[in-house]
Amino acid sequence: MTVLAGIDVGNSTTELLLARVEEGRTTPVHAVRAGTVGEKGSEASLVGAARLLRRVEQQSGLRCDAIAIADLHPVRTLVAEFPRVAVAAAPLRTLTVAGSSTPSGSGLAHGSHVPLRSLDGTPVARDVIASVPRDVDFEDASRSIASALSRGWHIVGILVEADEAVLIGNRLSTALPIVDEAAVDQLVEGEMIALEVASPGESVAGLNDPMTLAAIFDLPPSSVQAVAPLARGLSDSRATAVTTSSPESHRQDRLDEGWIEFVRDGQTVRVSLAGSHYEVLRRLPPGAVRALHPPLGSALLAAVEGYEELVRDLCISDLPGLRERSSVRRGSAHLDAAPVSIYIERSSAAHPETILRESAGRPVFVVSSESQAARLGALTTPAAPPDATVCDIGGGTIDAVGERGAVVAAGAGELLTVSVAFALGLTRGLAEYVKRSPSVRVETPHLVHHEDGSRDFLDHPAPGAAVGSLCMRRRGVLLPFTDALSPEEWRALRLSIKAQVIVGNVERCLNKLSEAPKVVLLCGGAAHDKELVRIVGDWIGTRGATAGRTNVSARFGPRYAVALGLVLLLAERLSARTLGCSVADDAFRE
Repeated sequence: MTVLAGIDVGNSTTELLLARVEEGRTTPVHAVRAGTVGEKGSEASLVGAARLLRRVEQQSGLRCDAIAIADLHPVRTLVAEFPRVAVAAAPLRTLTVAGSSTPSGSGLAHGSHVPLRSLDGTPVARDVIASVPRDVDFEDASRSIASALSRGWHIVGILVEADEAVLIGNRLSTALPIVDEAAVDQLVEGEMIALEVASPGESVAGLNDPMTLAAIFDLPPSSVQAVAPLARGLSDSRATAVTTSSPESHRQDRLDEGWIEFVRDGQTVRVSLAGSHYEVLRRLPPGAVRALHPPLGSALLAAVEGYEELVRDLCISDLPGLRERSSVRRGSAHLDAAPVSIYIERSSAAHPETILRESAGRPVFVVSSESQAARLGALTTPAAPPDATVCDIGGGTIDAVGERGAVVAAGAGELLTVSVAFALGLTRGLAEYVKRSPSVRVETPHLVHHEDGSRDFLDHPAPGAAVGSLCMRRRGVLLPFTDALSPEEWRALRLSIKAQVIVGNVERCLNKLSEAPKVVLLCGGAAHDKELVRIVGDWIGTRGATAGRTNVSARFGPRYAVALGLVLLLAERLSARTLGCSVADDAFRE
């Protein structure tokens, strides 16, 4: 009897499977996984794999005779905001970042700006918008405004730098729209300001219209298109304020845009990273990139510096495009940057087999094709057709393997995690769990609101910190993660991000394979996510195919496909050696 170990060192997780080989039959006996230590392919990751092997041997009572691993290539995932194409400066600007959260009153008003200190002077014969700086107490501000109103000032709205709109509004006898949390420190006396406050639960209905903005500020017809993006950005605000752009904002500084070089139809193409590049980059064939030169000083440059000529693939999660295409309320999620996953063709450790052999004290065989191992392991799924295409969705890459070829594409579970973390302002650790399953909104300590719109009573009162927030269930505990979205909104956004990252990448892979699969089997840790099976299935169904989840060796679910495949390949090779048969040694090194 021979005991073999297959070790799949991934970008996020290391999976290990022990199998007993006797009389030509390979039987898996034990499988375990742990977080990858350090970067995939580093010495730390291989020493960690050896440590995991010793732990499995202690648990199982078996001693491994030989180890199989695959060639190791790290993938880096990060958040980067690509530069925009220079456009004509907008004639208007907002004075609130994401809309006032505690306004007072309601209505649309516009007039000339008058700071609070100037209200002590002689009233002017026009509508005015008063501003209150942060260092003025709300009671003093209320008295000054009330006095000005009684002396004939025609104040139609108020801007407050602090969050004291309600406190000021409650002390005035005249109901006025008051917007707080506004940037008033650089306003010039006399400049035109428009502000609007909607009723609770509603959003502005005037300042979100470019025609209304152009009319209020007496802009020429040619400016309507220039103010349209600003108007769209205000659509979900309950309260906001707008003024003219300062002269400084009209200066256009030429930014270093960066570029990407890739091969298409046998020709080398170079595309700027600025502007409407997302559609181009999202359709890049896996492995087509030849060089990436990000803008100087960018996060993208920091990630690939020194390896610019070794980038072979990248995958973008186009959150800015998702913001434009979806109905997500402005300000409820951060969708202004594009997370990127990058495949760098470089050596991991100089000799990973040597490091692992010295750490584990066993012979180590390196299989050149991780994709082949994944398909071999995945096809041990009961009822799996032998001509199925396998998609191994890992942390950093998707490996798509058909009968006639294999494709490795950057962008998988980690890119999805980073996208969710950025969109909701979470840590990666929390986003890793939030991305997987439905949420609930805790309405009261006893009542929760589910994503399907139903409501349910809790067996035990929810903690106070969870009330009013979206929560995930983790080991029976409700953990809050955002209060800006409803359950239905988060479900729609979550599925959209998953479709963009995973389905978009599966599409890239299958297009590169040039095969028309009838069945696509999903394996890897991400395949545990039942929503991924559904959205991939919905898309693949339009191509007349079916998507399903693997159950490796009828017992391990979608995990351990690569680890089992490595064992099966090694067992076949060792058996051929024993029998004196010729084998394709170029598939291994040791």
